[in-house]
Amino acid sequence: MKDYYKILGIERDATTNQIKRAYRKMAIKYHPDMNRDPNANWFIRDINEAYQTLGNQHNKRKYDLNLLSGGYTIDPKYNEGKGRKYGTAYKYKSRAKTPPPPTSYKKPDRDFEIMQNGAYYSLLVIGILGIIFAITDLFQNKVEDLNSLSGIIFGVLFTSLLIYTRLKIYTKKK
Repeated sequence: MKDYYKILGIERDATTNQIKRAYRKMAIKYHPDMNRDPNANWFIRDINEAYQTLGNQHNKRKYDLNLLSGGYTIDPKYNEGKGRKYGTAYKYKSRAKTPPPPTSYKKPDRDFEIMQNGAYYSLLVIGILGIIFAITDLFQNKVEDLNSLSGIIFGVLFTSLLIYTRLKIYTKKK
C-alpha cells in the first residue's frame, strides 16, 4: 500500500491547506514539462493519486483507516442509500412494517386550540373594526383625504388574508 503522506512529504496530521500546498509544490517539481526525468510521468500520477485521496475528507478518513489497519477496511458510509438492499421487507412492500410515529409527535392540546381560535377571532374583529372606522372617517372628512381610503384598503387586505390563511389551514387538516 502506497504511503501518500510520504509521497507528498507531509505529516499525518496535516491540514487541507498544507496538503494543497505540498501537492502544488510536488506537482511543479515533478511535472513532465519541468522535469526531464523519464519517470516523471509516474511521479506525477502518484502525486495526483495522493492528492485525490488526501484532499477529500471522506477519502482521507477511509485511507487513514486502511493505513492504520495495514490493509483493506470497509468504508463506514458504504452503500448508504445506494445499491441493493437485502431482506424481504424491501422485496415485498406489502409485508414491510410501517414504522411507529415519532415520539416527538403529539396531538395539539385543547388549551392551545382554544388560544389559537381566540387569537384568530380577536384579529378578525380588529380587522372588521378597522374597516368600519375607516369608512366612517371617510364620510366625516373630505373625499380628497387619502388616509381613510388607505385604512379601508389595509383593513380589507388584512381581514381577507386572515380568512384565507384560516381556510387553507383547515382544508389541509381534513
